[in-house]
Amino acid sequence: MDLIVETKNGKVEGFTDKGINKWYGIPYAKPPINELRFRRAVPCESWEGIKSCKKFQCRGIQFMKSYSISYTPESEDCLYLNIWRKNTEEKKLPVFVWIHGGYLHYGESSDPLFDGCNFAEENVIYVDFNYRLGPLGCYDFSYYNKDRFDSNCCLSDQIMALKWIKDNIEAFGGDSSNITICGESSGGASVCALLCSPFTKGLFNKVICQSGLPDGFHSKRSLKYGMDLFLKYLNIKPEQIDELATIDVKRLKKATNLLFKNLSKVHPGCYMPGILYDDLFPEDCYESIKHGNTEGVKLIIGTCLDEGSFFYLTGAYPHSWNKVKEFCEICNFEKDFEEVNKVYRNVKTEKQKVIDVNTDLLFLIGSIKLADHQCENNDVWMYQFNYAPRLLRLIGLNATHGIDISICNKNAGRDYLWYMTPSKQKSKLMNEMFGSWVSFAKNGDPNGDHLNIKWEKYDANNRKTYFFDEQSSLVENPAKERFELWKNIKNYYV
Repeated sequence: MDLIVETKNGKVEGFTDKGINKWYGIPYAKPPINELRFRRAVPCESWEGIKSCKKFQCRGIQFMKSYSISYTPESEDCLYLNIWRKNTEEKKLPVFVWIHGGYLHYGESSDPLFDGCNFAEENVIYVDFNYRLGPLGCYDFSYYNKDRFDSNCCLSDQIMALKWIKDNIEAFGGDSSNITICGESSGGASVCALLCSPFTKGLFNKVICQSGLPDGFHSKRSLKYGMDLFLKYLNIKPEQIDELATIDVKRLKKATNLLFKNLSKVHPGCYMPGILYDDLFPEDCYESIKHGNTEGVKLIIGTCLDEGSFFYLTGAYPHSWNKVKEFCEICNFEKDFEEVNKVYRNVKTEKQKVIDVNTDLLFLIGSIKLADHQCENNDVWMYQFNYAPRLLRLIGLNATHGIDISICNKNAGRDYLWYMTPSKQKSKLMNEMFGSWVSFAKNGDPNGDHLNIKWEKYDANNRKTYFFDEQSSLVENPAKERFELWKNIKNYYV
């Protein structure tokens, strides 16, 4: 395939490496700087000549420390995407779009664990992109001045990237009618919002949500508490909000750090700002599904067994049994707390009880609810990733949050957390999970020769869940008791 491709904005030139064609750093929107700072994404301007796209462009400004090493510089000028495809003349290839996680406060498309070569080898075009983070992306300063500040800038970036892909991917040999979007953690929360946004109709037809947070969106009241506290840390009064338009990034980072340390202490039940309800995302996922906004979209959704251990270590969420009780009171939990004690009665330690509650409230219960709603009229498959690599087990952890990323992208050989795990076991897990993602991207069904048993479709009666493990299995309604306990809780401060 020709490495010079004509997009609707101009020509881009990539390079070939080991049989894979790559285009790094293609702009998909105008740089969100100067007068576009704190504004929603604006379509990219066209250019003359050929734009060299042979190296990653800057990642967004990072507002929290990442757990991976990066050599990519930070910049507010970060709205770029990357494309991988096999060096063949084939056209109408399926498209897989990865949306990175990172609490909507850190992360980047150039992380080696997100490298798209393995998908490309399977004749799937792989695309990922950067979007704005933290205060620049998901804090809502329009409370104070709607004329100067927009809400949901990060979600607008993601929508703009998907529009660019829809409009241009055929020039790279892709099939614009066969697009899968996939995200993990806050990337999973993002794909939930994108699934339900009225602005994404027709931009994709399949979704994979890995450890997403379908319930993790703020009420306007809780987000306003966070914004007021953030301005306090910046020493800016609401009537001085326009000063924010030109404020130095270092001050934004310092205030974000203070907010992270103190928000849930000052306002129990409030957590860091993220995607919010507005015109881009007008109602919660469950109502949106009821109204038919997700019709025709197939879904794979799932979690890791021990998600909560990651957040227990960071101290970001309830980290003692008394704090769990306090959280239930704040969220107007309608049942007696003795019911909570009963459900977790067989968990040996208080630490593991707290971890399990965090797993359930942050990820599992919302994922089940979303699957229950979506499966009424659409194909859904549910999974749980249960295998813990040896290094995690040595430090007393199980299959924690994010441990499946390098498995689903077939990049475990680059992930230090998997170094001590036998190659045979890594290969088995990657063959199953990566194989399922590839099959789903190609034909809308995760099944194939890569699985030893059939991964049956999900329905709300039996809730069959595929367990990725040393010996994988299909289990019926594995979280029944915990789901019945928590299904009606509002796990945010309203």
